[in-house]
Amino acid sequence: METVLEGRDGRVVKVGFDHPFVMIGERINPTNRKVLSAQLEAGDMTLVRRDAHRQLEAGAQVLDVNVGFAGADEPVVMPMAVQAIMEEVNAPLSIDSPSAKAVEAGLKMFKEMGGKKALINSATAERERMEKYLPLAAEYGAAIIGLAHDERGINYDVEARVGAAASLIEHAKAEYGIPKEDILIDPLTLTAGANTVAAWVALEVQRRVWEELGVNTTTGASNVAFGLPDRPTINTAYLPLMISRGLTSALTNPLEDHIRKILLASNVLMGRDPNAKKWIVAFREEQKAKAAAAKSA
Repeated sequence: METVLEGRDGRVVKVGFDHPFVMIGERINPTNRKVLSAQLEAGDMTLVRRDAHRQLEAGAQVLDVNVGFAGADEPVVMPMAVQAIMEEVNAPLSIDSPSAKAVEAGLKMFKEMGGKKALINSATAERERMEKYLPLAAEYGAAIIGLAHDERGINYDVEARVGAAASLIEHAKAEYGIPKEDILIDPLTLTAGANTVAAWVALEVQRRVWEELGVNTTTGASNVAFGLPDRPTINTAYLPLMISRGLTSALTNPLEDHIRKILLASNVLMGRDPNAKKWIVAFREEQKAKAAAAKSA
């Protein structure tokens, strides 16, 4: 199973179990970022451009774009952000908004700037949400993230989540002709600090989706440690567990060095980095940077 995303000029990213793990950079998001929120409100894309560059340089292959600050007119701000990013870098984008109008505005701009295949973040198996976002995926030829919950809401029931995921996949194909290859199911990563079984349920749903539904997956990995001390350690433990159960991509922060390293190491151990070439190159570059820093100190 292979999900193909594409920027412009043939910049292709393939998501799948036989490919290296795909990191979706989550930094272009104004949540808890006052300066970015202020800049977006003023129509200033300085930080957006900078974060796009930095995330790709750190190893992200896809960039999530979220412009949801308080009071935001997202259908106006989203295409501005997409345009700024596409002018600055070349990568597939994940258009992330609870507003279908904002998602459509972002998809339109992505196409206008030469982008070929974006990712929509996200639909659920709720009928109303599917009817908003699945038509956009079909019209613009985009892939889409499907959250594993329906009208019953977010819960800790493995069967309910797997059932919701299956329902979304079936509806997308039957009603809109969207193939399984263009759906990334999110098993729903919720904070382990709020519910003892939160992480276990996500892990089990991830395994079941991989084994039974056979689609690619993604998740907001850093959610697992929300509200807990020493978040990096929990995040570092969680990602390999999910990857071992078939997770093929994740929204995460590529600027966190421990995350970057754990994903590079996972690619080696899962047989997705032939002869560990990328791992060795990354290690050598790190050693060079350390030597240069020591020399200039």
